[in-house]
Amino acid sequence: MRQFKRSLLVTLALVLLFATACFSMAEELPIEGEPQLESVTLKDTADMDTAAQYIYQKLYGIQTRAPRIVGSRLKGVDKTLYDHLGPCIVEVAAGLRESTVFSFPVEDIYPQVTFTKEDLGVEAIVSNGSFTPEAKAAIEAIRRSMDANLIISALAADYPYELYWFNKSTSGNTIIAYPGYTGTSKSVTLTGNVALSMAVSQEYALGNYTVDTSYGQAVSQAAETARRITAKYASYSDFDRLSAYKDEICALVSYNHDVEEKELEYGNPWQIIWVFDGNDETNVVCEGYAKAFQYLNDLSSSRVTVISVSGKMDGVAHMWNIVTMDDGRNYMADITNCDEGGLGYPDRLFLKGYIAGNVHSGYDFQAQRRVHYQYTTNTTSFSEDDYWLAPWDYLAGGPPSPVFTCGQNVFYANELVTFQQQNTSYPYDELLVEITCPAAEGEEPAVATEPIQVDQNGQWRFGENLRQAGEYSLRFVGVREKAQAWSKAVSLEMRVLGDLGLIAFVGDIADTVSSGGEVQLAWNCPEEGISAFGVEVYEEQSGLCVWQESYAASESGGLFHWAVSPDTYEMRLVPLVESGYLYQTEDEGRTVTVTESGEAWYVGDDGTLKKYFGVETAVSIPQEVNGTAVTAVGRSAFRHTAAQQVTLPQWINSVESGAFSDSANLQEVTVPRETLVAQDAFQGSTNVIVFGYSGTTAQDAAEAAQVRFVSLDTPSFTLSTQTGYVGYKLAIQMDQTADRFILQETGEEFVCEGTILLIPLTEAGEYTFSFSAERAGKTTEISETAAITVSVLEGGVLTVPAAARQIGESAFQGIQAGVVIIPKTVTEIGPYAFADNAQLKMVEMGEVQADETAFANCPHAVFGIENVAWGFEKHMNFLVK
Repeated sequence: MRQFKRSLLVTLALVLLFATACFSMAEELPIEGEPQLESVTLKDTADMDTAAQYIYQKLYGIQTRAPRIVGSRLKGVDKTLYDHLGPCIVEVAAGLRESTVFSFPVEDIYPQVTFTKEDLGVEAIVSNGSFTPEAKAAIEAIRRSMDANLIISALAADYPYELYWFNKSTSGNTIIAYPGYTGTSKSVTLTGNVALSMAVSQEYALGNYTVDTSYGQAVSQAAETARRITAKYASYSDFDRLSAYKDEICALVSYNHDVEEKELEYGNPWQIIWVFDGNDETNVVCEGYAKAFQYLNDLSSSRVTVISVSGKMDGVAHMWNIVTMDDGRNYMADITNCDEGGLGYPDRLFLKGYIAGNVHSGYDFQAQRRVHYQYTTNTTSFSEDDYWLAPWDYLAGGPPSPVFTCGQNVFYANELVTFQQQNTSYPYDELLVEITCPAAEGEEPAVATEPIQVDQNGQWRFGENLRQAGEYSLRFVGVREKAQAWSKAVSLEMRVLGDLGLIAFVGDIADTVSSGGEVQLAWNCPEEGISAFGVEVYEEQSGLCVWQESYAASESGGLFHWAVSPDTYEMRLVPLVESGYLYQTEDEGRTVTVTESGEAWYVGDDGTLKKYFGVETAVSIPQEVNGTAVTAVGRSAFRHTAAQQVTLPQWINSVESGAFSDSANLQEVTVPRETLVAQDAFQGSTNVIVFGYSGTTAQDAAEAAQVRFVSLDTPSFTLSTQTGYVGYKLAIQMDQTADRFILQETGEEFVCEGTILLIPLTEAGEYTFSFSAERAGKTTEISETAAITVSVLEGGVLTVPAAARQIGESAFQGIQAGVVIIPKTVTEIGPYAFADNAQLKMVEMGEVQADETAFANCPHAVFGIENVAWGFEKHMNFLVK
């Protein structure tokens, strides 16, 4: 495995080249101040995972995430700089660019670069040979108008895989350089460049801001090499193709013997790349062999399936493949040990069956010696069937075919059929019979399979699917270790005890009926052989059965409810025939057009809403209909209806399968927390949004139907402090995101930055806070209430000099000041530096490393900071400046 240890020091001068600020007037003003730099830290780690996703994306040609959603929400110069940075990041990832210092002319980023005093909103730009304070403040606000934190966060969200090289875990991992500016008494102009320097993770670095391009180039090279190999063997048979893949991999790469056994940890995404990158220096361990073999098969058009599994070979960590071949059986392939010098060279461990063992205790194989393989792979990723192996080599055998005798070939449909086995022993885990049933002329015969009962005398008994008269063809199937073997075919004739003749639909059915209405049906009642009648209603176009009722055969008719939506249907009579009888039918169904009945609700006696017939698009289910309490939504109740928004009230206890399925009109369904929803309640309604509560069956059903689920959970939150001061902002961290949050006490609406709200504190007093959230137009329940006391900040002010970098131990201990202002230049505060100050109310500070005792015995201290996320991360008692 390669270790890149080269390091080039890239000084801050690289960045400063793009940030030099100079000033000039007609009479040449001197340069003022230093170049404007800002350090940005992205709180994230994910280098290995993002590299794996990038590699997967490039190898398989699949976009693994949504379009650039976060960046599309940026505005102004934030959006412009984001758009310029995106292509540069993609180039670095692909190995087409080495430097990660990205610089752009100021004219490309800012919509306006020259400003008059009217533009700046000041009375004068220059006074006494210098820029006026007002002009300096105005131009400073313009050139720093971009939010570096937002831009970096958007890039990290939208380019997570392309940023596999980005060192996200180091403080100050990004430095932004703002442009300089020059001026005269008439105008000020932004000059130079905007530059962003992104630190490179050590694994991929040639320097702090220089990436090793061999990584990105290797991904493209590997994908091209792999595709060339699969194209070369595309016309081969499965066995020959896989064998060729094995040989190609072994020719391309060698085992990396420099890696010790104890260092072997799986999950390195570059292993598969190093097989195909054409670099003799990048050899691999078993992970590379196994994943490369699986990848080549993944690129092929074949029924063969290859997975990579890990475990131990003779007690040593190892990875190999399981191959499901065209016979449906699994075989082992250890490509590593098929390489020259391996125990299975050249093919002793390729598509092999085991000689002993099982899926739980492990399998033994015969190579140069007997070898034991034991799975340790997390089996939640695959089922046990995926790990089962055949006890014979591919194309080398299987269980014996069933052998039998039968003394007759004519049977009656009400008795079991008996065959006698001739095998000397019973070698099967399971014995089945495959029955090809008689078919009408012009129709394909139906094939049924049923298990066989084997008694102590070796007799095979079956007959569940032999209920009609006619000629049948049988084949017996013996199953052992999940492999199958078929017997020769045998024919038999089935006869019946009685022939019922013709059964025809009889009933006075109008061509048009009303939905929700009743019709009287009648039919001829045969003397024997029919136990019940079923009346079924089918959609004319789709042929789907949408309603059915059953009636006892002793009756000559019955009432049928047309509980379906207005449409055209076909009605059929289906008799349930007793075993041993045969019937023929002339029933082709009756076509009936169902019209609107005027009744919006059809509710059964058990309180189940069986169908909604109304024309309203916004539907709220009533508590009762015609005196019957409505407690459930039945199967297909809203299928193909006019309803667009359905609100389930609290009294609905359950929603049955298919209740909201296959409805193109349906847009919203709101489900109470306690309502139980069937898993397939929303199947086929692709436009619906399900509003409900996290962890409920409503969410499960939405996910099963692959439709959007929006949580209505009550928001909870954390106040940054319960003591506030006028002129600052209270930070509130919400537990969830939403389109907006509504402050209940005032009705004000707030949009979160991430999950954080900022509430300005403008007046002193006692305040309470509670929130509701709005998502996709729906409002959640109201949160619990929290309180804060806001007062006017008073007391003496202690300002630490701007030149300070560190504050030593006990430097200001015991000094009584109401406010302490610590400049951003301070990076470290020592023990007890401001301790024992009972008067201290506010400490204004930047991100600083402070000893835990620095503010000991300061019981009323609140911290005024700018980085809200940093404050919550440190669990500080803070306000926002």
